[in-house]
Amino acid sequence: MTLPTPQLDNRSFQSIVDEAKRKIPELLPEWTNHNVSDPGIALIELFAWMTELMLFRLNQVPDAFYTHVLNMIGLSPFSATAATADLTFWLSAATPEVVVIDKGSAVATTGLVGEARVFTTTSDLMIAQPQLQSVVVSPMPHKFDDVLPELKVVNNTRPVRCFPRQDKPAPDDAFYIGFAESAAQYALEITVRGPIQGIGIDPKRPPLVWEASVDNAWVACHVVAGSDTTGGLNQEGRLVLLVPPGHSSEAVGTHSGFWIRAKVVPAKPGQSEYQQSPQITSVRVATVGGTVRAEHSEVCGQELVGISTSKPGQVFRVEHSPVLPPIQGEEVHVICDDSRVPKVWETVKDFVDSGPDSPHVTWDTATGEIRFGPRIRQSDGTYRQHGAIPPEGARIVVSGYRYGGGQWGNVGAGTITSYRGAVPKVARVENLLPSKGGVDAETVEEAKVRGPQTLRAGARAVTAADFERLVRQADATIARVRCLPPRLPGTVEPEVDEPLPGETPWEHAVRRERMTPVDRPGLVRLLLVRNVDTDPGEHQTIDDFELTKESVKAVTEYLDERRILGTTIELRTPYFQGVSIAALVTAVKGWSTSTVQAQVLDALYRFLSPVGTDGDGSSGGWPWETDLNTATVHQLLEAIEGVARVDDVVLFEYDLREQQRVGRGRDVVKLEPHSLFLSAHHRVIVQ
Repeated sequence: MTLPTPQLDNRSFQSIVDEAKRKIPELLPEWTNHNVSDPGIALIELFAWMTELMLFRLNQVPDAFYTHVLNMIGLSPFSATAATADLTFWLSAATPEVVVIDKGSAVATTGLVGEARVFTTTSDLMIAQPQLQSVVVSPMPHKFDDVLPELKVVNNTRPVRCFPRQDKPAPDDAFYIGFAESAAQYALEITVRGPIQGIGIDPKRPPLVWEASVDNAWVACHVVAGSDTTGGLNQEGRLVLLVPPGHSSEAVGTHSGFWIRAKVVPAKPGQSEYQQSPQITSVRVATVGGTVRAEHSEVCGQELVGISTSKPGQVFRVEHSPVLPPIQGEEVHVICDDSRVPKVWETVKDFVDSGPDSPHVTWDTATGEIRFGPRIRQSDGTYRQHGAIPPEGARIVVSGYRYGGGQWGNVGAGTITSYRGAVPKVARVENLLPSKGGVDAETVEEAKVRGPQTLRAGARAVTAADFERLVRQADATIARVRCLPPRLPGTVEPEVDEPLPGETPWEHAVRRERMTPVDRPGLVRLLLVRNVDTDPGEHQTIDDFELTKESVKAVTEYLDERRILGTTIELRTPYFQGVSIAALVTAVKGWSTSTVQAQVLDALYRFLSPVGTDGDGSSGGWPWETDLNTATVHQLLEAIEGVARVDDVVLFEYDLREQQRVGRGRDVVKLEPHSLFLSAHHRVIVQ
């Protein structure tokens, strides 16, 4: 009995012809003659016959040989990805000396997380004391006063109002603290003194956020849990916040500096508003730690991997694998006995463009194999060397590499705490947030399943589906993507500069934002929605979906290698249509109204989230160009446990920038093409 032949593709001649015919009305509706006598049908049958012959040959390949075929076409399993975490090093006490945490410092996990995982820092961290330069308040729009001299007075008895524009602080009122130098990645302890007042807020939930100036924008600072004893600047106390990377100099009025600010935000359901401005008599800032990015990897120093035999196609292997993608300083060196000076050989993807004297190698991150160029026979009988060959006796050395990675490195907050080093004045280290991004290497079986799809789709970005697939391959942090192909030549963009009759200024501004700029020839626009760190069941803001520089760089570089000549790529986020829902529901007898309210709010935010219920796009998210109506919301709420009935639902359009509802309630909120909903500030009353 012979072994069964694996059917890699079971399509027959007739199924290929039928599939092509089904595409005709969609791609070329003018073609209506589908008879066998039609020349076009004859061409389809010819190509179907040729395709069937290729499929027949392909299906003769034994399964054991299938892996070698994939290797021949250059398809290799995806390597592991290392999880990353932000590690905070806490000082034993504020010190005027600069404390340095070297790149490559190792910190391991502790606690009930199994075998220790080792994380190493990816850059140096220098912790220094900030130089307080200004404290600015804004008594009226476009006016900013520096009150630092008053706050420096010893035993000051004249308190300064933090939000002096009006008697009752309003959203976007802010209190600014400026520094002479960047405080990026510092853990800052801010200590304030002032009179204790009854200013109307819940000290445990003040409607206040802390932000830092980063590249002409304001980015949220992480306030360390349990550190805020000021009660929303309402009493003497302190708080510790982490300044994000990229802290840059900006201008606040006529004052320049590196700023952090406390900004009043709209109160959430169940949250009290400020009834009057908090007051302070002094403010002090000290650095008590610093945060640096670390990855799940172990560092291996210089390693001798072998001795050259001067033959083509030599293969060497490092001791540990899988190897993480090499970074600057991780190189392959060739050391000849006569010079003893290491020569750096460039790591390339393949040897296609390598000449006989090109010092090129390939480094397989999955297996750790280092390969030198092969010698290939030409049609005239001569041989061509792709890549130089190290002389006999030369030592092949790697300057260093990192190995590890995988889903195993995704650990919870507060577990990476065992510092494998000793730095004076550093008391402890911890990860305040979970590590994330660790992905296991692709198995051979998974690569074999992916092989036919890759062959059919190709590695080139031609169709809209190609662009969307390649974007997901380029960056795992992208949850959703939509490709907008160029418009046909001669398409005229609607006039949007002038408002329509009866159109309000806000409606005109929204219409202008929704309109896509006039296309350039070959312009391909990609709308990207990235994963969010916040839970989908919570209020997400438009800034949460801003594309990071790392994502833009990764996607751009990946597509540049695969796009066809003449195309231009534009990356942007989709237009987010704000929507707010007001609902009146009746709870089941015996159920707590607060519990039902929390469940309803959670369901609404998850239901309308652009990235779905899981926050990573795996559950789809709200469909593109799909309107929202009250009937859909009724069905959603009626299915929630604890809800007896839904009495009323009203929908509102919502201005995500001004953070306010727009217009009157309605039964339907329409979604423009290539847009997504982003819900905000729902109001739920449970009776």
